[in-house]
Amino acid sequence: MATFSGINIFIIDDQPANLQVLSAVLQNSGFQVFVARDARTGINKIKKVKPDLILLDILMPEIDGFEACRELKSNPETQEIPVIFMTALAESVDKVKGLKLGAVDYITKPFQHDEILARINNHLKVYHLTQQLKEQNRALQAEIAKNRVQNSTIAASINAIALADLQGRLTYVNSAFLKMWGYEKASEVLGQAVDSFWQDSQVAQRVIMALICHRTWSGELTGKKHNHQLFNVQVVANLITDTEDQPLCFMAAFLDITPYQKAESALQETEECLQRIISTVANGIIIVNKEGKVLFVNPAAEQLLGRSSEKLLDTIWGVPMVAGNSTEIALYRPDNTLAIVDMRVVELPWDEETAYLASLTDITARKQTEERLKILSQACEQSPASIVITNAEGDIEYVNPKFERVTGYKAEEVMGKNPRILKSGFTSEEEYRMLWETISEGLEWHGEFQNKRKDGQLFWEKASISAIRDENDVITHFVAVKEDITAQKETAAILFHQAKYDALTDLPNRFLAHDRMHQAIAQAERKNKRVAVMFVDLDHFKNINDTLGHAMGDHLLMLAAQRLLDALRSGDTVARLGGDEFLIILPEIEQPFACKAIAQKILDILNQPFDLGGEEVCLSGSIGIAIYPDDALDISGLMSHADAAMYCAKQAGRNLFKFFTNSMNEAAQRRIRLENHLRHALANQELSVYYQPFIHLASGVVVGAEALMRWNSPELGMVRPDHFIPVAEESGLINPLGEWITTQACHAAMTWREITGYELWVAVNMSPRQFRDHGLVDTIGNALSDSGLPGHCLELEITERLLMEDVPGASEMIQELTRLELRLSIDDFGTGYSSLSYLKRFPFSVLKIDKSFITDIPHDPEAVSLVRTIIAMAHGLHLRVIAEGVETLQQLEFLYQEGCDYAQGYWFSPPLAGDRFQWYLTEQMFHQTDPLKTLQSHNLEHLMAISPSIQVRNRE
Repeated sequence: MATFSGINIFIIDDQPANLQVLSAVLQNSGFQVFVARDARTGINKIKKVKPDLILLDILMPEIDGFEACRELKSNPETQEIPVIFMTALAESVDKVKGLKLGAVDYITKPFQHDEILARINNHLKVYHLTQQLKEQNRALQAEIAKNRVQNSTIAASINAIALADLQGRLTYVNSAFLKMWGYEKASEVLGQAVDSFWQDSQVAQRVIMALICHRTWSGELTGKKHNHQLFNVQVVANLITDTEDQPLCFMAAFLDITPYQKAESALQETEECLQRIISTVANGIIIVNKEGKVLFVNPAAEQLLGRSSEKLLDTIWGVPMVAGNSTEIALYRPDNTLAIVDMRVVELPWDEETAYLASLTDITARKQTEERLKILSQACEQSPASIVITNAEGDIEYVNPKFERVTGYKAEEVMGKNPRILKSGFTSEEEYRMLWETISEGLEWHGEFQNKRKDGQLFWEKASISAIRDENDVITHFVAVKEDITAQKETAAILFHQAKYDALTDLPNRFLAHDRMHQAIAQAERKNKRVAVMFVDLDHFKNINDTLGHAMGDHLLMLAAQRLLDALRSGDTVARLGGDEFLIILPEIEQPFACKAIAQKILDILNQPFDLGGEEVCLSGSIGIAIYPDDALDISGLMSHADAAMYCAKQAGRNLFKFFTNSMNEAAQRRIRLENHLRHALANQELSVYYQPFIHLASGVVVGAEALMRWNSPELGMVRPDHFIPVAEESGLINPLGEWITTQACHAAMTWREITGYELWVAVNMSPRQFRDHGLVDTIGNALSDSGLPGHCLELEITERLLMEDVPGASEMIQELTRLELRLSIDDFGTGYSSLSYLKRFPFSVLKIDKSFITDIPHDPEAVSLVRTIIAMAHGLHLRVIAEGVETLQQLEFLYQEGCDYAQGYWFSPPLAGDRFQWYLTEQMFHQTDPLKTLQSHNLEHLMAISPSIQVRNRE
């Protein structure tokens, strides 16, 4: 690389980094460098330094490069110094502006060191040549002024030289001038005006004017050759004066700079092309010196490394560089992402030193792909599903270990064969054809096969088969992912059976019965036949569970189910709906009376004794029958009507069958209407609480009362409790109604306490349905706490039915209720199964004798004996006894003599509304008598006086 010692270059740039790098490059080449960071300081220093060339940045604060150039060119001391602009501006209009201001060249940022040195070198040559021409011109002028003749030296000069008179006509040209302008003889040009030799005819006059004013002029002009070809000329002109300093002529030296400009343009184009290649190449390029200092990075390297060139240049590249080697390196970017790079290194010269160029290829994606392929391969090998890959013709090319384990075939046994080696014969050729057509069209196929293992064992597979395409979208392979679903199929069959069949009897359940009924109706519609639906309910089956246990009860259900199957035709259906309810479907019957014989046959076989482990048990059933299409056209209607008919059979005495009639439907409609009104009764304040007193027979005083719900409906009138209470229980409304009456009763008992000053108790009836509500204990506890009533002042009357039905959790709930210290009474004792075990198992304190037994006293000896026994038994168990339904003096006298503790009934008072009951209590406080003395004296008038006031008012 050439050196330029003794040549001064002045750099004006406001960027310290640019000054530092450019100064170092120029100083390394032998230039003496002067710098300034702003235009004003630079201009002042340039006047002192007088540099050979100025490098001037355009974009600077206060005074930009254009203004600085204008000021330098307008000053005679600096106007001859070549100015080269350095800028990032790429618009041609900016370049034209600078050239018009007198700049000799543009260097575009970012620039290459070689480019800067080449351009400086070219312009220094032109500048020095110009200076030489000026010196020669001055020498010639001196010679001309001295000798007044053309000097042979001028004629022989290699530079084109011409003399012109003061009018601008050529008076002398040398051979170099003729050659430059394309003329053969001097006579062709002598005498011509200098204007004709330039593209701009006015430019010569401007130069002449400048010479007259300043005596010297230099610059670049566009010449016009004899053949009108244009070329660029460096001109140095002087005004020649005589010894008296008077203008004599003009002399100019010319240099054709077109070759230099073409060479410079070609170099610039080459550099720009190289720059574009480096900038657009996909690989990152980074150049470092021997010390690892970064000298150059291209945009691809910036992007790959995640850093700009400004941050990378002059930093240390910490990766060893060995020429000729290819190395994989892992680099962490500033955003903590990892890049895996393939680095190839070559050695190259850089500023007369050895440097290293590293080509960086981002192989992160390739490495990730390789890793994914590795994982995919491992996934295939370790997959819990069988994987089979075939070529486009269906020949096996790969199977994974799972396939070998499932089928029993080794991989080498199936390679090149068709997957149909697993055929079991249960998949049709049509199915295989459709499969092949689907995947051949590039579509996915999903389905199931029943295939055969190598040992001949059948198994089920669920398969997904899809096509694999190459980069040209051509199908090259097929992949099948298959799962052994044999166990699932077996489980599904079991689950299907469990979902459709009763677990105990293996009869169809409700869901399958609906399907069978739907099929029977559709068939009957097509054939104009009938379908009979029978509801069969086993009578008093609960007693079997209670006495013999649930295990025996289940066994009895299985025996009964088998008898029902034996009694029917093969096409008939027997289903178990739950508990002791069965459904029978009789399809394709001609007339309804045909069902009579079947229904009677069912009753007869159920009446036959059952052998339960050596113990003989008798059973009966109640049957309801509905006919399609006579009674209903859909399943819901048939089920509902058969259920209503069965209910009527039970009401009629059980062990009967009943056909559905419209009157049953009307009863059902009435019940629905009653339920609908009942749902709004509480919100509409249609309900009220009546109270019937408990009389302590030994003292004759009122000790409490039973709370009884009454309903006065605006639409239905007074509705009997035995009508709406069952509806409330069946519909679930009994829970909110029970909560309401319990709260009302507790508050009423507190009011009685305030009126009388005594702790009277209040009894509330409990439904078995309420014990299915897990919040019952909290409900009762809240009623006590809200009212302030002590627990022992609340009595809950529980029927034997609750205990017999064995409601889940009821026993535990009863035990929790006792923790509230309230009283438990067993209601209607003697009407149910009357098991003494209930009295022993549960903490009852009161036993109520049902009014059905009291009614027959004293005329029925059996009733007398039964009531006497119940009282004795209760006292033996330390229970107090309440007799309900006392309506005659004879009943009262008997109960008193037998030691009954309390009595309740119309003899004392009917149920009273809350305000009337309070009045009743007030009256009783002033008319209390001693019934013990009354009964001992058999004074009937005194006995009747136990409750005279209410008796009188009741009869009025």
